[in-house]
Amino acid sequence: MADEQNELRQVNWTELLGFTKIFKSFRMSIHPSKLVLALAMVISLYAIGWVMSAAWCVVGYTARPGEVRQYYTDTPETFAAREKSDDDKLRDAATLLAAARLAHYNASNFTFQEARDTSRAVSDRIDVHFLQGAFNKAALELRDDDRPKDSREDIFKKAKENDEDYDDLLSEVRDQYDAELDNIREGLDKGYDTVDDLIKKDANLSKDDNEDLIDVAEELLDRDLIAAKLAISRRKVNQARSLKAIEGEGIFETFCDYESDCIANALKAVRYGNIFTGLQAHRNTMDGKGVPEQNTDSPTNVPAVQSSVNEPCGFVVYTLMAANGVCWLISNNLVFAIVYLLAAMAVIALFGGAIARISALEFARDERISIKQALRFSISKFPSFFCAPLFPIVLILGAGSLLMLGGLVGSIPGIGPVLMAVLFFLALLLGLGAAFLLIGLVAGGPLMYPTIAVEGSDCFDSMGRSFCYVYGKPWHTALYGLVALVYGAITYLFVRLFVYIALVATHTMVKWGMCAEGDALGENADKLDVLWTRPTFDKLFGNLSWEAMSGFEQVIAFIIGIWVFLLAAGVAAYIVSYAINSSTTIYFLLRRKVDATDLDDVYVEEEEDEQFIPPAEAAEEAPAEPAEAETETDTGTNEEPAEDSEENKDE
Repeated sequence: MADEQNELRQVNWTELLGFTKIFKSFRMSIHPSKLVLALAMVISLYAIGWVMSAAWCVVGYTARPGEVRQYYTDTPETFAAREKSDDDKLRDAATLLAAARLAHYNASNFTFQEARDTSRAVSDRIDVHFLQGAFNKAALELRDDDRPKDSREDIFKKAKENDEDYDDLLSEVRDQYDAELDNIREGLDKGYDTVDDLIKKDANLSKDDNEDLIDVAEELLDRDLIAAKLAISRRKVNQARSLKAIEGEGIFETFCDYESDCIANALKAVRYGNIFTGLQAHRNTMDGKGVPEQNTDSPTNVPAVQSSVNEPCGFVVYTLMAANGVCWLISNNLVFAIVYLLAAMAVIALFGGAIARISALEFARDERISIKQALRFSISKFPSFFCAPLFPIVLILGAGSLLMLGGLVGSIPGIGPVLMAVLFFLALLLGLGAAFLLIGLVAGGPLMYPTIAVEGSDCFDSMGRSFCYVYGKPWHTALYGLVALVYGAITYLFVRLFVYIALVATHTMVKWGMCAEGDALGENADKLDVLWTRPTFDKLFGNLSWEAMSGFEQVIAFIIGIWVFLLAAGVAAYIVSYAINSSTTIYFLLRRKVDATDLDDVYVEEEEDEQFIPPAEAAEEAPAEPAEAETETDTGTNEEPAEDSEENKDE
């Protein structure tokens, strides 16, 4: 007998290195059905936030510009001192109104032209030939005779006597701003016409040997007009900032801007390999906000570890800063946070559950279902998807409530502190339980939706499995999470670069066809630059220059902004899709490690199972009856030889 030899001809690295299956997440994430669902989720979350923020602004609940960052950097005392009362806002509004009235009266002092070298004079009437002087003269003629006499204190006292609030004063401030700008524009129009007529009628410029001086004078006049339009835009920007400093801005706008910056910087830190840098600076910031420690210096001086002042922040620090933004939202706007959290969880449960279902079937069986079927599944499992992340949060809050009750027991005079000391071990046990739940929620939370989508189970099973896999295989969980994070950052940059090139190409090519009427934004700006700010890699959807637009242009810019926002939001949709797809892949890998379950094992409903019959199996099932008949015929013909063989054996 020949010796049998087993040769290793090929190594299946995908099976040997299970984490490489995470690399399939990019291909799975860019599937159109998942991107559509993710985009619908992003738009819904934005829409809910903006509507709620507008509703809160109506009733007077706003946030100071930069308030979230101040909450992170300031001590509690400093942060509380920044909060202004209604009287403080009323006094600030009175100050702003007094300044606005005076600026309206002195509109002729509006300056937009820098001092010129007299050597560039094109005529002996240089002071008249340039727009600044002509404007000052025309605007002075438009000025009212009555100079405002009320000081800010007078305005404040009258507002208090008439029961006016700061909104009433700010409304008058806006009227004063509009009147001032109207006077400036009218003065510019009259001044421009005056200078243009003087240039054409100037005897020195009309000489035959000075024909080129007319062109020089008109060019200087046009430059002055551009400078005036730019100055008007800057004046409108400063006016808007002054109003926002008193009124504040929307809660969701402030929160969303801060969180977007944290997420963008966190992904950028991963790109540069900065994971844990900046932790010492973050710790110093947190220590400064805490309760001062007692002086327990040891006689032996041990040098402390010093971190570089210019040390960049890493991924962990930006993640902690993003969590700090959530803390600001909860601590300073509790009702808003609760309402938005519940609404956001409902939206995420609907669309996120559908994406997870598509990912589960695609990974396990390489099959895709339609958006309608995915939404039908997420709706049928909506209570489970909605309650899955909420259940551990409720348990953590329950443990916290019990600890608060223990603190109340300790407040009882006499016997209270004694009981608290005796039963303090129960408080520590509750603290351990809360820590267990919190760590499990943070590390295992991304696995809850995949659990329901793969197993077709409920919220209790999703919590049990995710916690079991995380605590059962912590190092595998950390490895898979790190691979998904790094790979996701790389693919995110690729997707962002792709969208950035598309936006820049569109802006550049469309701009070639719109080469005028951008003077209000810049000397070299075109009309498209006014309607749509040129995108950058860090800011795909830039701030619109509303101050440089007319009313009709604002409508056009709003429509253009909708289309640009949809494309820019596609990047956020990819992040959502990738997060769910990679989490689903990690769930399959951890389930195989812990439960030894095959990767192709997935819950399939009857309708889906009937739909996913492969064509080959369907072809085999069709001629089943003829095959059985043929088998019976063959069996019948073989019975007699079989009996003959038995008889021959007996003989």
